Amino acid sequence: MSTIIIKTENKERIKLIRLFLEAIGVNFQVEESPYNEAYIAKIQKAEQDMKEGKGTKVDINNLWK
Repeated sequence: MSTIIIKTENKERIKLIRLFLEAIGVNFQVEESPYNEAYIAKIQKAEQDMKEGKGTKVDINNLWK
């Protein structure tokens, strides 16, 4: 058995891929993300901000001082 992971947010492509897999007789399962899309966007923006130096790092050794 092999696993192929396809990541896309384009709902039209998802429909086409499902139709194709069904047409050629491939068993598949679809797993939706358990996270809200707005939450994911916030996390991705925060990660990008940190890469661009826009964030603040806190030294955990001085957290309570």
